[in-house]
Amino acid sequence: MDSNKITTNLKDFLQKSQPEKEIEVVIELTPIKQTVVSENLSRNQKIANLKEAFNNELKPVAKEISNQGGNIVDAAWINQTINAMVTTKCIEELAQLKEVTAIDLPNRLSRD
Repeated sequence: MDSNKITTNLKDFLQKSQPEKEIEVVIELTPIKQTVVSENLSRNQKIANLKEAFNNELKPVAKEISNQGGNIVDAAWINQTINAMVTTKCIEELAQLKEVTAIDLPNRLSRD
C-alpha cells in the first residue's frame, strides 16, 4: 500500500474501523498540467480541455472504484477531486494508482 497517499486522518480512522466497512472518501487526482490548455483558446475552450483532461484521469480511478464495488458520489474537475463511497479494502487499491495523489475523509465546513 502507498501509505504516503493516505492522509493521517484517514489512516487513524481505518485503524479504528471494521474491515470491509463502506466509507465516504475524497480522492485527489494528479493535477492537470497547464500545457493541456493553449493560450490561443477561448475561456470556454480552455474549460472544455480541462474537463476532458480531468475525465481522462478519472476513468481508471472510476473503473477501480466500480470493480471494488464502490461508487462515485460526485466529481469536481476544477480541483481534480472525486467524492466516493468505497470499502476500506478499496482505499489500498486506489492508493496504488498513479492518477491518485491523496485520499482523505471529507472535511465538513463549519462556521466559526
